[in-house]
Amino acid sequence: MLNDRDYGFAHAEGTTVDGAVSGDCQLQVDGIVHGDITVAHVSVGEVGKIEGASKAESVEVHGRVLGSIDAKQVKLLAGCVVEGDISHEQLIIEPGAIFEGRSLRHQRPVAALGPPTMGGVKT
Repeated sequence: MLNDRDYGFAHAEGTTVDGAVSGDCQLQVDGIVHGDITVAHVSVGEVGKIEGASKAESVEVHGRVLGSIDAKQVKLLAGCVVEGDISHEQLIIEPGAIFEGRSLRHQRPVAALGPPTMGGVKT
C-alpha cells in the first residue's frame, strides 16, 4: 500500500501498481493500478488505467476505469471508458466519453420544513 500525505503522486506510464493506494494527496495515474484508491483527488491520464474502486473528493478520467467511483465531483472526458457505478454529487460526461454502469447521486440531507406560510404569515 502506498501512503502519501499532502504531496502529489504521479504513477508513470509503463508502470504497474498491484495493491491499494491511499493518502491525503492528489494522484495522477498514467500507468496501471490493480487495487483500490482512496485519495483527495484522482486524475486518470489518457493511457492510465485503474482496476478497482476509486474514492476521492474529485475524480477526472481521461483513460480507463474498471470499477466503482465514489466522489463529490466526477468528470468523464472525451475518449475515456468507465465500467462501473459512479456515486457522486456532480457528474459531468463529455461527448465521446463511454460510461457503462449506474449513476447514483449522493443524497444531501433535506432541511426540516417549518409550518406552511401564507403571505409571510404562519397558518
